[in-house]
Amino acid sequence: MPLRPSSGPADPDGQNLPVPRREVREVREVREVREVGGHRWSLRRWPAIAPVRESSGELPLFVALHGFAGVGDDFAPLICGEHRLAGEWLTVDVLGHGRSAAPGPVAGADYEMPRVAGALCELIAEVADRPYILLGYSMGGRLALSALLGSIGAAPRPRPAGVILVGASPGIGDPQRRAQRRLEDETLAATLLGRGILWFADYWGERPVLAGKRRIDADARAAMEASLRGQSPDGLAGSLRGMGTGAMPPLWDRLGRLEVPTLVVAGAEDRKFAEIAAAIGAKTRAAEIAVLPGVGHTAHLEDPAAFAVAVRRWLHRRVS
Repeated sequence: MPLRPSSGPADPDGQNLPVPRREVREVREVREVREVGGHRWSLRRWPAIAPVRESSGELPLFVALHGFAGVGDDFAPLICGEHRLAGEWLTVDVLGHGRSAAPGPVAGADYEMPRVAGALCELIAEVADRPYILLGYSMGGRLALSALLGSIGAAPRPRPAGVILVGASPGIGDPQRRAQRRLEDETLAATLLGRGILWFADYWGERPVLAGKRRIDADARAAMEASLRGQSPDGLAGSLRGMGTGAMPPLWDRLGRLEVPTLVVAGAEDRKFAEIAAAIGAKTRAAEIAVLPGVGHTAHLEDPAAFAVAVRRWLHRRVS
């Protein structure tokens, strides 16, 4: 059955869109482990934690995929923060990250994007028991697109009712640029393995593309930095080599096959990905673009209030 986020008149500003009403008890989030694709994947179920107004509508289910070097818990401000998106959440630690398995260098093929996308499809088939919204940030967005449009013949079943991409790309279309990026990712992977995770945490935190992280809530930012320092070097290196933008098969020529309603979000200060968002919109009628002012690559966490408004408006208009 389709997901129906709400009923009633639309709010042109998206601030007061009707929210599904249902009595929800406060329930502690639950961690689960699933064996898919030959490896252990960790996920966390976050039942809706705040009472919401009673209605015949159904709360959305969000299945969320983090970015490179992140973890599923990075989405916590959207789940239980002041500007949370009401709904139930499944946050996934992607292979090589967090509590999921991190196979060593000899298992490099296990990190190839098509294989990880296939494992994700298996995972969704096991855990998504009703219509859901697939949300992916950066690497997680590329993984979501690879699952939907890749050539592995294992697109998610059930299909998502909608897709949200944040700071994400369908890959690098130009072969020379793709080869150069792959070389850069290989160099970074080798350096990470040689110098260790603490060096990498410092290096990664200083990258200009992530400068907007300073706007993230201090507690949430501290939790993200702590989880980064606890990552597996083997897992991150394997992810760079197999799932990096230079390694993944580009999907630009397949965007016309994207039929699921899709919201593509970018920060206005993240010019590269704002341009990519516009290019995605030009390739498929399924996509709606939202460029959030005053934020960068981590737009959903830098301004969770604006992000939540954009998502609610899109849900009301497009996901039915």
